[in-house]
Amino acid sequence: VWAWKDLPGHGRLHVYVSCKNARVEKDGVDKEIGRALRLIKKPEVKILVASSISSSAKKIAESKGFLVVEVGENVTESNVEKACERVRRELREKLSKALAELSASS
Repeated sequence: VWAWKDLPGHGRLHVYVSCKNARVEKDGVDKEIGRALRLIKKPEVKILVASSISSSAKKIAESKGFLVVEVGENVTESNVEKACERVRRELREKLSKALAELSASS
């Protein structure tokens, strides 16, 4: 999913998100990197959400600027709320940390 949001006083924030209800390996990360690179407008935020991801694939994704969120299990109707909460919590933590790092370096 490619989306944008107007942020008053800051312009438009572009976001790319890919959700994989499966384990992601290096080839899956390579595909997502390629998709993000082919977008007309490059996103400021790239997010990969997966049931699980190999450590080598996670390192590659993070080195290319992706925020990686592992749900820990495949998502079904019975655990969708728990999975959504985990994604929200992890994104909140990762984005807060990134903003704090940006503020400290300014």
